[in-house]
Amino acid sequence: MIAGLVIIILGVSLFYYFKVYEGDFMIEQAQETFELGRNQELLKTLKYDSKSIKDITIADDGGFTTDKTGDYTAVFDVMNSRRNHRDISFTYHVIDTTAPEIEISQNELFIARGSLFNLEQYVTVEDLSGTCTIEYSGDFDPDKDGVYNISVYASDASGNLSEKKNMTITVEDRSNCDIRMANFGESREIVKRYETSKLVIDQEDMLVYHTRFNDVEADLVFWFNSQEQLYAVGYLMGEASLNEDMFISKYDSLTALLEEKYGAPDNHKKINNSTLLNEGSALWLGYYARQDEWNLEHMSIRTFLMSTEANKVLFDCIYSSNIFHADEKMSTDY
Repeated sequence: MIAGLVIIILGVSLFYYFKVYEGDFMIEQAQETFELGRNQELLKTLKYDSKSIKDITIADDGGFTTDKTGDYTAVFDVMNSRRNHRDISFTYHVIDTTAPEIEISQNELFIARGSLFNLEQYVTVEDLSGTCTIEYSGDFDPDKDGVYNISVYASDASGNLSEKKNMTITVEDRSNCDIRMANFGESREIVKRYETSKLVIDQEDMLVYHTRFNDVEADLVFWFNSQEQLYAVGYLMGEASLNEDMFISKYDSLTALLEEKYGAPDNHKKINNSTLLNEGSALWLGYYARQDEWNLEHMSIRTFLMSTEANKVLFDCIYSSNIFHADEKMSTDY
């Protein structure tokens, strides 16, 4: 009877093993947390016995990427030694513990009181998350004159902070300058401190910026003598994409603004040597020209509109100091 019972148990066991038991699916997650930006293959994160597990493929990676922080659930199709399959899921975490790195282009800044100030234009940040915020500690008020010492740093979405970089910002009142944010007699470096247009030429005797003036694209030129003193500033608008009639219209609007501020010009000239052409065509052919001049106590302002022999329109507005002068004649480059 005992022998029969043993045979029955053995038979049931064999039936279970060959017909019911699917085999071993022992698999472990050897690594579940990864640093942002580090390359990682999910299959290499699994730990198992290759004798019992014969093949593993990724059924669904759950959008896993180390390029973005977050939690990801991946599903693996596991085949064991009995060639049975089972889906097994694991959750992975991508974290960011690396602090941003920052560099500042200038340790010392000068800004005009009340001007728009964007700290970010002076800071370069490298960070894997791409979501950094530039901040600073210390007192700073762009609307109040003074010298401010601040510490600039960057923080990312995971709360990592960069090292701090020190910066000194001097806020000055430039509201009563001779022209724009500059005074005649000042050096190139002082002009460069406060001019916010795009610098395109930087030479010892001149600085050239690209800007808009009188609603026209213009080269803004600052001229300096050998003593590094600013003696003239000019808006050169002859390269603007305007037709000849528009040049005349813009000249009219410019002189109207100058008259409103400084009164009627001291000298006014208008030449039109063609009675058969409209003013725009006459300008293009060199028959038409305008010039106005204001003589003020400390400076003179001269505007002129004409065409050269090469049919190039000259449309300029020049501010010249009555105190500081050129060594010789003004540069012929502009």
